[in-house]
Formats: sequence, structure tokens, C-alpha cells
Amino acid sequence: MSDAATIERAEVEAEADETKEEPNDGAATEKAAESTAEAEGEKEEETKVEAKDEAASMQVDEETAKEHEKEKEPEKPSELEEDAPEDGRTRLTGAVTFNTEDTTLNAMPTCEDKLLLHMADGGFQHLIAGARANVGIKAGRYMFELVILGNPPLPQQGALTVRAPSQLVRVGFAAAGSSLILGESEDAVCFDADGIYHHGKEKKRVSQKFIRDQVVGVLLNMDGTSANAYTVSIFRDGVRMADPQPLPEALRTQALFPAVSYKGAMLRLNFAGQ
Repeated sequence: MSDAATIERAEVEAEADETKEEPNDGAATEKAAESTAEAEGEKEEETKVEAKDEAASMQVDEETAKEHEKEKEPEKPSELEEDAPEDGRTRLTGAVTFNTEDTTLNAMPTCEDKLLLHMADGGFQHLIAGARANVGIKAGRYMFELVILGNPPLPQQGALTVRAPSQLVRVGFAAAGSSLILGESEDAVCFDADGIYHHGKEKKRVSQKFIRDQVVGVLLNMDGTSANAYTVSIFRDGVRMADPQPLPEALRTQALFPAVSYKGAMLRLNFAGQ
């Protein structure tokens, strides 16, 4: 065989070998791609698992932190103005009422002074009425209650429409001889229906409003041994509405009388023991 034939045969065999190797290289590439995809899939799955574990760990940490915060929060003090134990001493024999000289002209006590109406004729409906009870407190604790029943009926004046007055209600305690209009003098303290505490010119919002048909209780604490000594508190339907408000120094040695001022409202009063 000539050298030319030998070279030609070698070239043919080399081409055949290359042809045989091509499918093998493709299979290897495909297999490698599959392996890479599997590896990437596993890595992605591992990343998802790690992210899930991290989120769960963060949630546990947040819950633990919240529990620690709850543990650190101080407990709210219980109500200090609890009912007093039964007292065997002689009770007040006279009725708690309103003396005529301790009411304004447009205040109309009725039903044994348990109901306060408001004069509605001749423009009197636009004036504030006031009434002060006849029994004062110098020691111990005392509460009386008030309920707003609604607006008083307006009179008919021919074809004219009588304008209804804006409503105002104030409830508190006042010294003897003080102004019958609460919130106008230094010798009285009161809360109004808008949640404002009044003493003379001092006015500050201390609570939410109270409205019609809610039972409002005002408690005077003149017990020097009490945690809330020399304070006045307001309650709505048996629940405290504001922190105890300290009595001015000048009022702590005086007898203080239950008092109300009102306009555009009918009031029902409840004095303890009646």
C-alpha cells in the first residue's frame, strides 16, 4: 500500500472516530447540565428552607420579646375607692334635700328633691340653674349619683318656635355660701359633661364625656388616712372615668356640700341612704 493510500485511510478512520465521539460529548454535556440544574434546585430548596427557618426564628424572637415586655409592664393598681365596711354608728336622720335659699330661681326641685327640672319660660331656659344640698361632709367618704334624663319640654308661644338651649351639666362639691353656679368660684370643685374638671379659673380635661341615661357618681374623699385622701373622683356606670383630683388646700378643712349646675336638662339625683 502506498503512502498516499495509508494517509487517506488514516484520515477516514480519524473522521470516523470524531463522528463516534460527537454523540458522547453531547450526552456528557446534557448530563452535566442536568447535574447543574439538580444542584441549583437543591441549593434553591436549601435557601427556601433556611429562609423559612429564619422567619420562624424571628417570629419566636418577637413573641419572646412581647412576653418579656408584658412581664416588665407594671400591673395597674386596683381601685382604691372600694365600698366601705358596714358602719354601725347612727346614720343621718334628716333627709338630704335642697333648701330654697340654696337654689337659683330657675331650678325646680320636685319628687322629694330627687328630680331637678329647669324653668323654661321667659328666656329662663337659656340661663344656668344651680342647686346645693343641705348636708355637708367634713370627714370620711361620700358619693352621690346623677342621671341626665333628657331635655325639658319647651313652652308653646303661639306660632313662634322656641329655640332649645344648649345643654350644660356640672356636678361636684361646694362650700357653704359659695356661688350656686359651679365652675365660677374658688370654693367649689366639679366635673362637667364634657369631661372637664373645674376649680375657679382652672379648667382641664380629665375624662371622657358622660351623656343621657348614664349613672354618674361623684365621690369626695375626706379621710386623711386613705390613699386617695382629700380628692374628688368621678365614675360612670360604676367605672372610674378619671384619676382622683386633689382638693385645693383651702377646701380640705371646710364642710363640702353636693352641688349641681345645669341648663337644657332634667336631672335625677340619688343621695346615699335614700
